Amino acid sequence: MSTGSANSSDNNRWFTPTLRIALLVWGIVCIGAYGLYVFTNADSSNEQAAATSETLASTPVDLTLTPAYPVDPLRALPETPPTLPPQGPSPQEIALAKGRWLEFKRRSESTRKRLDSAVEDIRKWSTLMEELPGNEAGRRIAGSASHVDQFLALREKPRPDAEQIEGLRDSLDLHQETTENYLGQSENFSAPDEALTQDLDRQLNETEALALEYRRDRQALEALVSATSALPVAEQTLEQAVQVKASEEANRYRTQLAAAKATATEEALQKIQQAEQAAIRLKTEAEAEQISRVGVETAKRLRTETELHVQQMLAEAKEREREEEASRLRNLAEDPNVQKKYSAFLQQGYVQFSFPPGFMEHRSERPLTVSFNDLIGKGWLKDSETFARAISRRPNTEYRAFNDRPTHPYPRSDAEWKEMERLLEEFKMLAPVWVKMELLRP
Repeated sequence: MSTGSANSSDNNRWFTPTLRIALLVWGIVCIGAYGLYVFTNADSSNEQAAATSETLASTPVDLTLTPAYPVDPLRALPETPPTLPPQGPSPQEIALAKGRWLEFKRRSESTRKRLDSAVEDIRKWSTLMEELPGNEAGRRIAGSASHVDQFLALREKPRPDAEQIEGLRDSLDLHQETTENYLGQSENFSAPDEALTQDLDRQLNETEALALEYRRDRQALEALVSATSALPVAEQTLEQAVQVKASEEANRYRTQLAAAKATATEEALQKIQQAEQAAIRLKTEAEAEQISRVGVETAKRLRTETELHVQQMLAEAKEREREEEASRLRNLAEDPNVQKKYSAFLQQGYVQFSFPPGFMEHRSERPLTVSFNDLIGKGWLKDSETFARAISRRPNTEYRAFNDRPTHPYPRSDAEWKEMERLLEEFKMLAPVWVKMELLRP
């Protein structure tokens, strides 16, 4: 009994209330520490899972299926190079382009100055050619045949057409406009191309050639006027002297043609005579009728051949005469000074000569040249008086009698009427040529 009581007392001593409280507190602390540990590990796991999810979301997923067999490297598509933004021109490129445009502008302005000089030379030349046929300086030239020949040589000398001045001026305006447009662009770095530069060179060459031709001819014409300034004034104008010169040349040509025709006829007659004499000799020497008959036939054959040859020569001479006369009329019809005298018919206008003289004029629906058949058929070319009425019709403001054609001074003196008769004959001669040139209507 005593032993059992002692063990019971010892056990009660160890499990006192104080010990129990200490054990309880320690258990609570352990449980709290364990819970804090679990909570902390859970937050870290969540943060790591979120970071892993973000990494996976930002990483592109390669959905390319891996083939079960090796891929041919020759069939693999090349990777696309990265696209870089375009870079603007450098200041050096812009300065270089601007310098070339400024040089192009300088050359264009220099060509313009040369063109203006050519225009002035053409104007002076045209003024001299318009004034000399009727002024006092022209009368001084008209008094000397050699000086008239020099004037004709200058007038008929081939030279560039003055109308191409307008085309050159338009092209230069376009080049200058293009230059100003490019110089006005601050970021421009493209220089004038080769075609534009070559076109400017072409214009410069044409301008210099044009200026040289007209300047040289103008100076020669001015030298001719200066050389004849001390000569006496002739009674006839330079234009009349030129007409006389043309008539003399035509007469000289007709004389030469007649002489050539006479020579050909004489040679043909000589050949016929020689053939007849040869036939006579054959006939005389013939001992039989057959030989005589052969001689006569031979003479006839020779005569026929000679006559055919003569006819051919005469026909060729007439054809040459016709061609040379047609060429002379063509040159005369193309002469601006000659066309100017008949501008009342050659210039387009509303007034037509569809009615005989004395009737009211006919107005066309649009400006037309005059009909040559109307002038002949309606009697306007009957004589110098009706022709003077047609070419000297004065403008009138009345509606039905309005005349919009240039007029020729109406003749007053005997000399002017003789000139009007000459103009009528010249117009009849040149009108068919003007019809072919479409300066007159049929």
